[in-house]
Amino acid sequence: MGRIIKSTIMKTVIFLAIFFAILPLSHALKTKLEGVAPGAENLKIRLYIWDDFITYKESLLLQSDIDKDGKFSFEIELHRGEVLTGFFRIMNFQSPEIYIEAGKEYSLAIDTFDYKDPNRVFIPHMSNIELKYKFIDEDSSDINALIKAFNIEFNSFFVKELNLVPGVRQVAKRLPKSKIDSFERAMNEKFKYADNLFFSNYMKYAIAEMHLGFRTCGMECIYGMYLYRKPILYDNIQYMTFFSQFYQDFIFTVSKKIPGNAIMRNINLYPNLNHILDTLGKDTLLKNELIREAVLLLNMRDWYANPYINKKNLLKLMQDYARTTKFDLQARIAKNMIFMLTRFQEGKLVPEFHFENIDGEVFTNDSLNSKPTYIMFFNTWSKPCLSELQAMDQIEKLWGDSVRFVAVSMDQEPLKLYYFLDEHSFSFPVFHYGNNYLLEEELSLRSFPHCMLIDENEKYIMHTAYLPSEGIHEYFQKMYAPPEEKEIDLGN
Repeated sequence: MGRIIKSTIMKTVIFLAIFFAILPLSHALKTKLEGVAPGAENLKIRLYIWDDFITYKESLLLQSDIDKDGKFSFEIELHRGEVLTGFFRIMNFQSPEIYIEAGKEYSLAIDTFDYKDPNRVFIPHMSNIELKYKFIDEDSSDINALIKAFNIEFNSFFVKELNLVPGVRQVAKRLPKSKIDSFERAMNEKFKYADNLFFSNYMKYAIAEMHLGFRTCGMECIYGMYLYRKPILYDNIQYMTFFSQFYQDFIFTVSKKIPGNAIMRNINLYPNLNHILDTLGKDTLLKNELIREAVLLLNMRDWYANPYINKKNLLKLMQDYARTTKFDLQARIAKNMIFMLTRFQEGKLVPEFHFENIDGEVFTNDSLNSKPTYIMFFNTWSKPCLSELQAMDQIEKLWGDSVRFVAVSMDQEPLKLYYFLDEHSFSFPVFHYGNNYLLEEELSLRSFPHCMLIDENEKYIMHTAYLPSEGIHEYFQKMYAPPEEKEIDLGN
């Protein structure tokens, strides 16, 4: 009898183990996204998401080939009810946001664009080129259509009520609470057909942002309406925008109940995470443990740039938090924050790279041996880049024994480098980046010329090094053995 009972129990345990093992899979829904990108034939399209909306760390989700007809497709498995907020990149051109819901099928058309125009002058941080797209057979109940329609109403409301004139600077007018409440009622009526929780929250917290911006009632009032006993919606970009604005610089500036000197003491003198969290609890708007910790993360992100904050201690507090918090999502945010703040610090490894010159010779991480390497990333069409290359040529004559000098062209068309070197010669090797857009992102190359100094162990000395005409010679004088006396002209 006992053997039968044990056998039955064992079978039950095995059944339950299998059931719970497959349960998560049963809730994963296939989401398909296909489209066409005229002009991008035989290129790649990349789909990114933001890992969180405090650090805005980008994560490459998927990459797809664009075929000879300009068609591409993605397939993702998402949990029921999950919504991703992301964007596309083709080469280094980026689309507006796209919202992707679990179990949906999307078909979109990206506007025709000449990605391969050899004469285009492109500077990432100054570019206003956007990969615009539209949905084919768009469903008015889809989250993208809903958010687009609401944003049009939202912007129209602002223009009308504030009498805004495009291109004209005006003194901001304050909107009364009654006006915003009236707008909210109108939006609830207009979108009452929308059975979409993500959109409902998006709309709710866009309106909350208006109340906050126009100070229609006090902080406690807004907290009571939108934050008290409500979950943190980590995946809703509009909620997190409101949350970040509500608690921006809250600890040192907004709160009247948190002793700032106690916080500074527990960072700079005696780093103690528990004491900081206990001190934050003195403010009623931080009584909720989850909110309190999220606000600490938000404020620590900004404290890192504060010259009165000990960065080393602050990083230690972030690491302590990531290790000890019971809130997994916020542990991830802390880890993202540490990565974003330190990825280019001295001593961090550089990413894998592979550059090739016009003769087929390569320069890789393995080439960074025996001595430090000074790399300049440049564009051939840029006069400032040419000037710095010529200055670097002079410096190389002085420091070539102590430092390796390398230049890397960031032009989209490699042939431009060939013609450029036909006109200009340098004493150091010049390579092309090989249209490696992922590497360009990893290195955060946003403007040119951009110089880096890397040691022989593939680690950053300086991610953003002095330019040849702006101090690198003087830096070398302090760091390395003095070269033989030679006359150089840095173009100053």
